[in-house]
Amino acid sequence: VQIAQIYEFQGNYPEMMNEYIDFVDLSGNNIDMVQGILQSALQNDPEGGKAEALRQVLLFRTQKNASNTLYVEMLLWLSLQQKDFETAFIQAKALDRRLGRDGYLVFSVGSLSLSNQNFDVAIKAFNIIVEKGIDNPYYTDGRIGLLNANFQKLNSLYERDKAAFVKLEEDYNATLDELGYHSGTIGLVRNLARIKAVYLDKVDESIELLNKAIKLPGATPRMQAECKIELADVYLIQGEVWEAALLYGQVDKAFKEDPLGHEAKFKNARLSFYIGEFEWAKAQLDVLKAATSKLIANDAMELSLLIQDHTSYNGEPEALKIFARADMLQVMMLYDKALVTLDSIPAKYPFIDLNANVLFRKAEIALKTGDYKKADECLEALLQKHPSSVLADLSLFKRAEINETLLDNKPLAMELYQKLMTDFPGSLYVTQARIRFRSLRGDVL
Repeated sequence: VQIAQIYEFQGNYPEMMNEYIDFVDLSGNNIDMVQGILQSALQNDPEGGKAEALRQVLLFRTQKNASNTLYVEMLLWLSLQQKDFETAFIQAKALDRRLGRDGYLVFSVGSLSLSNQNFDVAIKAFNIIVEKGIDNPYYTDGRIGLLNANFQKLNSLYERDKAAFVKLEEDYNATLDELGYHSGTIGLVRNLARIKAVYLDKVDESIELLNKAIKLPGATPRMQAECKIELADVYLIQGEVWEAALLYGQVDKAFKEDPLGHEAKFKNARLSFYIGEFEWAKAQLDVLKAATSKLIANDAMELSLLIQDHTSYNGEPEALKIFARADMLQVMMLYDKALVTLDSIPAKYPFIDLNANVLFRKAEIALKTGDYKKADECLEALLQKHPSSVLADLSLFKRAEINETLLDNKPLAMELYQKLMTDFPGSLYVTQARIRFRSLRGDVL
C-alpha cells in the first residue's frame, strides 16, 4: 500500500494500480479496504488517468487469469464508480452467472441505475430479475423496481404518450393484483394514483385509491403522510383548495422538523400563493428557507422573492394575483384558460419584470401540450426581452434541451449550451450543459 502511494505521488498510475491489485491478490478480504482507498483516489482524478490505469490493469489480469473473479468484481465496482451503468450491467450479468448469486448483482445495478436516473439500464436489469420467475428471492423487488423505472422514465419525458401510460396503468393493476394491496406495495398504489389523475383524467379513481392506501393495514404514519400529500395534490387538480390545505396541514403538523413536513408546508404556502394570500404564503416560505432539503429551501426562496418583488412599494400585486391564478389553472390542467390569463398580464402591465415569468410559464404549458416550437419561441422571446432575468440561465438550458431532444436541431442546441457556459459560468446548469455539449460534439465521455 505504501509503495502504491509513492507511485501515485510520482504520477505512475499503472504501477500504483498494480500494487493495489497485488494487495487484493494476497487475500480477497482486502478488497473492501482497497476499494475504500481507491474511491478517494478516483475522486481526485480530473483527467481520468487513475481510472483508466485501473481498468487496464484489471482487464489484463482478467485475460491472464479468467478464473479469478476478484478482477471482474473490481471491474464492476469501477464501472459503478464511474457511473457507467451499461458496462456495469453487462459485468453484473456475467458475474451473477459465475458466482450463482440469483441475480443479486443485476438487481443492485438496476437499483443504482434507477437512483441515478439511468432508466434504460434499470429497466433491462429489473426485466432480467422478473424473467427469473416468482421463486427468485428478488422477484417482488424486481417487479416493483421495473414499474418504478418505467413510471419515472415516462414521467421525465416532455412528450406525453397517453397510450404508454394506459399500458403502464395495466401493468400496475396486474402487479397489484398479483402482489396484493399492503404496506409493501403502497408506493405502487401512490404511483398508480398519480398516473390516473395526471395522465389519464381519472381523478375520482385516483382519490378512491389514495383513501384506500391511507387505511391499508400496516401502513406507517410516514406512508400515510406520503399518500396524504399525493391526495392533496389530486384535490388541487379538482380545484378543491380547502381539502388540499387540510391534508397538507395535517402532514406539516405531524412531521414538523422532517423533510416530509417541509414538503407539505411548502405546498401549502404555494397553495396560499395561488389564491392570492401573499403575506401568509411569504411568511411560511421564509421559514422554509432554512429547510434541510436544499430543493425545498431553493423553491421556497424563489417563490418568496417573486412575492416580495411584486408586492413591494413599487410592485404590482394585482398583476401577481393574475399570475398566481394562471398558476392554479395550470395545476388544474386547464391550459387554455391559463394561457388567456397569462396573456392578460402584458396587455395590462406591459413594462413589469413579471412578464419574464409569464413567458416562462407559457413555455411550460406549450411543452405539456406538445407544442415544442411554441415553447422554444417563448423562451427565445424571454431571453431577447429579459436578458438579465433570474430565469435567463434556465431558459437557455431549456431551449438547448428542446432543440436537442424535441426539435432535432443539434447545431442550435450546441450553440445554446455553449452560450450558457460562457454567459453564466456560475449557473447550476453549467455541468449538465458541458456534458451535453461534449456528447453532441462527439467526445468520448
